[in-house]
Amino acid sequence: RGIAFIPGKSNSGVFPLLFLRNQSNYGIGTYISIASDDSEAMALKEQAETASREVCVNQNVESVSLSRYRRRIWVQSCPLSEVRKPHRRFQLAAKAIACVRPHLDIIILPGGYKPIKEYWEFCRNAINLDKSQAIF
Repeated sequence: RGIAFIPGKSNSGVFPLLFLRNQSNYGIGTYISIASDDSEAMALKEQAETASREVCVNQNVESVSLSRYRRRIWVQSCPLSEVRKPHRRFQLAAKAIACVRPHLDIIILPGGYKPIKEYWEFCRNAINLDKSQAIF
């Protein structure tokens, strides 16, 4: 379809955060649309939703997700039942900080919670992360 965002190669597109295929070979996923404006992002979103409803055919696809040169975007959240326990929401999100690779990956963290900010600063100094690698 030509809508894939390929880190380091494209300026816009759709990047899968999570993709699952069910037994009927239909795909379901969580995607992020990267675009220059809102209308382009919405068009990419609609194309991705349409494509995910199509039957997936087994194909040999080059795996790029585990390459040490590819940027990873770390996003963690907790089940709805745990949202009532604020410490669980922040605790789960903070676990991935230690997985962020210096000067490469990005992590999205919940803002407005001093302990997670302090833990981010500790990890940032301990494993040489850059301030721009966290989005609060």
